[in-house]
Amino acid sequence: MEMEELQGYTGWARLSERLSNNHPFFENLFLWDGFDISCNIYLLTTREGALIIDPGNDYTAYYELFRQSSIIRLWDIKKILLTHGHSEHSLGLFELLRSYPSIRTGEKSVEVYLHESAPETLKNLASQLGCQLNFVQNDDVITLGEFSLMVLHTPGHTMDSLCFWHEGTKSLFSGDTVIPFAVASPDPVAGGRIDFHLFSMRNLRKRDIRHLLPGHGDVISEGVNLVLEGNYAGLIKKVVGLQCPWMEASQFLLQKGYLEEALFCCEKVLQEDSKNPTALYFKACCLNDMGLFKEALDTLNTLGSAENRMSENPLYLIAYGCALMGNGQYEKAIAKFDRACSIAPSIDNAMVYKGLALYLNGQIDEAMEIEAFRKAFVGQLKEELLKQYQRE
Repeated sequence: MEMEELQGYTGWARLSERLSNNHPFFENLFLWDGFDISCNIYLLTTREGALIIDPGNDYTAYYELFRQSSIIRLWDIKKILLTHGHSEHSLGLFELLRSYPSIRTGEKSVEVYLHESAPETLKNLASQLGCQLNFVQNDDVITLGEFSLMVLHTPGHTMDSLCFWHEGTKSLFSGDTVIPFAVASPDPVAGGRIDFHLFSMRNLRKRDIRHLLPGHGDVISEGVNLVLEGNYAGLIKKVVGLQCPWMEASQFLLQKGYLEEALFCCEKVLQEDSKNPTALYFKACCLNDMGLFKEALDTLNTLGSAENRMSENPLYLIAYGCALMGNGQYEKAIAKFDRACSIAPSIDNAMVYKGLALYLNGQIDEAMEIEAFRKAFVGQLKEELLKQYQRE
């Protein structure tokens, strides 16, 4: 393929030059920068043809791409990937199919990859124009030539939102799921939900993303973590309220079971005040509930070493006992629960956890003598308690 011809076109940029990275993936990846009514368009060329990620809504992009007939012969577009069905991302598909019919009149029609919950109108029209529709799910792999992209289903902005992951360069085509220095609002008409978006961001933050290739805005190769953190923080604020302080947000999210988000809020507080007792306590609670007991112990030790008299606080003692129990230190945990009970006999949780520690320590009869534990254990909590604290 005569890739050098493309570089002379206004608007199309080779990513290897934009990123100063000569990896073969970036050498073969081109970007048409989007604007208000269109998104960024990505073109990946391979030895077996080319694929487009988000065909956008800008006919001039394809005029520039195809204005020489030799380019059409050299570039046989095989696949088109849609991050979601919004018009600024998808209408370019129909521009391609209608204006350049050779794309859909060859031996095999162009393949379109999208989520099954994409707009029905889009799916129907694409089918009528001769596209082969491929409905993809999380972890599916799309391969063309020497390159492969993994599908990540990331609902939130819309139900059909997808990202595409290139493992070799740790690059994420993020559509509107992650936008630099902005947070896309959920579109309820398209099944968008803020809580789904939050969970999608939670999962993306666990990936080692080195290059962010968004649907709008600049390509990011430095400070990707800051962009991800900013999007995550923005989503949390949308859930709890923009003016809600981080500590109050953590308590609210912890009560709702949003453990990772509650932990994130605690860390925000601790960035400003590393010895904040409330933030340390709630951080330890989050870590316990997430099964990260060693980290919880470290946090509780930091909290106990501060001059805040937490060592005699029954809630602190219960949290400490749970962390010890999770680490298999049952006798030490029992001592913490006993101390909590002596300070605040009315707190049933201390007795429940003491009974569990006894049970896990092999002292089953003693455990069953504790009424609060017996009631909890034979009820709905049994499986949950054992699953969380029983060591392999």
